[in-house]
Amino acid sequence: MMANRKLPFGYEMRRGIICVKAAEASIVREIYAAYIRGMSYRQIMDGLNAQTVPYSESSRSWNKNMVARILSNELYTGNASYPAILSAEEYRHAVSAKPATGVPTDTSGQAKAVRMLSRCAVCGGTLALSANKHGWARWNCPSCGGISADAVMPDTISALTHIVSAIRSDRNMVQAPPHQENHAQSLLDQSEKDFDSAIHTEEFNESTARTKAVSLAAARFNTLSSDDYETIRIQYILSTTEQSGGLDTVLLRQITSAILILPNGEVSLKLKNGQIIKGSDHT
Repeated sequence: MMANRKLPFGYEMRRGIICVKAAEASIVREIYAAYIRGMSYRQIMDGLNAQTVPYSESSRSWNKNMVARILSNELYTGNASYPAILSAEEYRHAVSAKPATGVPTDTSGQAKAVRMLSRCAVCGGTLALSANKHGWARWNCPSCGGISADAVMPDTISALTHIVSAIRSDRNMVQAPPHQENHAQSLLDQSEKDFDSAIHTEEFNESTARTKAVSLAAARFNTLSSDDYETIRIQYILSTTEQSGGLDTVLLRQITSAILILPNGEVSLKLKNGQIIKGSDHT
C-alpha cells in the first residue's frame, strides 16, 4: 500500500494523501539551486551536514548518494500522485548540468589538465575515467583497482582549486623536502668556517678573504639540489601569477609533478620539488 511505501525526501503522508513536507521541500530546492550553480555532490553534502540538516530519522547525516537520488528524481516536478516541489524548468536545468551517461568525453581544459597529471596514490599507476551510476566521471586504477567509487572528477577539481588557492595565498607553504647530510654540505660547513676566520682574524688579508668568499659561494651553489631549485622556481611563479577564479590549469601544470588520488577520493598535490601537499588540510 502507498502508506507503507517509503516516500522521497520532501514528501509526507497525511490521511492517505501524499503531501509536500515544507521543511524538506525547502532543502530539495536548495540542493537543486546549488547544483545548478555548479556545486558538486560532495560540496552540497558537506553544506547540508554543516547545517545539521537530517536526511531522515534513521540517518541524520548526508552522503553523496542521497544528494544524487534527489537530483535524479523527476517526481519533484509533480504528477497525479505527487504535488510539485520544483518547476519542470528547474529540473531540466539540473539535468543539463549533469554529465552524460556512459564513458565521459569531457574535453574541457580543466578536466583534461587534471586527467593528464592524475596518478593512483596506492601504486602510482596512470588512472582512467569511467561513468559512475550517477553519470559523473569516476576515477579508477586499472593497475591495482585501489580507487573508490567516491573519487569523481568534479570533487577532484574542487579540491585542487582549494589547494592551489591556499599555496598562492601563502607561498611559504612551498618548502623543499629535507635532505640527507652529504659531502657538498660538509664542504659548505668548512667553507663557512674558513670565511668567518678570514674576515675576523687580527691580521686581515683582503685577497685571502676574497678567495674564501668565492669558495663559499661555490660551496653554496653546489649544495643547491634540484628540489631546492624547483622550490625557488615554484615560489617565483606563485608570486608573479595573477589570481584568477576557479582552477588555474596553466599554473597547475607549471608547479605540479602529479595529482595523487587516494582510495577514498581525497586529493594530494605532488609539487615538482617533491613536496606533497594534502588536500584534506585545505578543504
